[in-house]
Amino acid sequence: MHHGKRVRPIGPFRFHVPFDQGALSTGSAASVLLIRPERGFDPGPLAPLTLCHRTDDVRVASALTAAGIGPAQPGAVSDMAIVWTDRHRDVARADVAAAFESVRPGGTVILDGAKAHGIDSLIKRLKPLVAPDGIAAKSHGKVAWFSRPTRLASTFSDWTATVAPRRNADGFLTQSGLFSPDRIDPGTRLLAEAIAGPLTGRIADLGAGWGGLSALLLARGATPERLDLLETDARALALARRNIDHPAAAFHWADATQPKTKEIYDLVVANPPFHESRSANPTLGRAFIAAAAAILRPKGVFWMVANRHLAYEAAMTEHFRHWDEHPGSPQFKIFRAERPGSRRRR
Repeated sequence: MHHGKRVRPIGPFRFHVPFDQGALSTGSAASVLLIRPERGFDPGPLAPLTLCHRTDDVRVASALTAAGIGPAQPGAVSDMAIVWTDRHRDVARADVAAAFESVRPGGTVILDGAKAHGIDSLIKRLKPLVAPDGIAAKSHGKVAWFSRPTRLASTFSDWTATVAPRRNADGFLTQSGLFSPDRIDPGTRLLAEAIAGPLTGRIADLGAGWGGLSALLLARGATPERLDLLETDARALALARRNIDHPAAAFHWADATQPKTKEIYDLVVANPPFHESRSANPTLGRAFIAAAAAILRPKGVFWMVANRHLAYEAAMTEHFRHWDEHPGSPQFKIFRAERPGSRRRR
């Protein structure tokens, strides 16, 4: 039973619609699996039921845990599953397949997705396999609900296979839906080549992804006393564990913008994301800069790569007493900062 407090909603919740309209009811349902729920999740009509989740985002997982909603147990069967569809097609299909496989025959699967994330295409692909019981539109998206058939189409196995880890062009294990799965991205490579000075002591890689930047630094001869990789996405972090084989490496499922670490580092490196959906969000990069300043020792150094159109200079000045822009490329700029604690640039 869910006994946690209600999480304050941050926007409209499409999955409430069929319940509000009377098209669906919790009925005899007792357990609900939440797959990739949105930040700010509000259980609404599901509050009396037993809820569990599958999410790769540590920020969402932490909020759900605080609300009394724990992670799903492997192999558990639910009466209902709700999928918030990912913008990456392969990930969305794999999540849908997992939902149908995790629900008992006759149970309910609900899809909640934005049009910009391809919900219409996903519903269209599902119709030949499982006809929807209903579809409703709301807030630039749709919610569709289905009854789980006794026998599942073999197509669902194919959908799951598309997100299996694979070797990319640089020989690293990556996965569809992660940042730059096909190869080490140019920004990361440019940053690794630009970093000057000793690659020793305690090093933190903020937003480490599947480990590309750390791997390049180790290939350059880095000999860290400690190498901490902090990553929000559990899938990426699991692959980083397999890509980085070094006795000093430690892997943290953590929000890199709010690193809960007691360690103080000699070197902090980052290629921060600049969007959470399809829109550029320089706030993320600014949060990385603030986080780096908070965990850097007084004589430590912070190196960061950023898309050239994003303005991070004011944040550098706010959090560091000294910073410089180093030669980059037409697409990327490289920052080097030291003396955290800021005042004016010197």
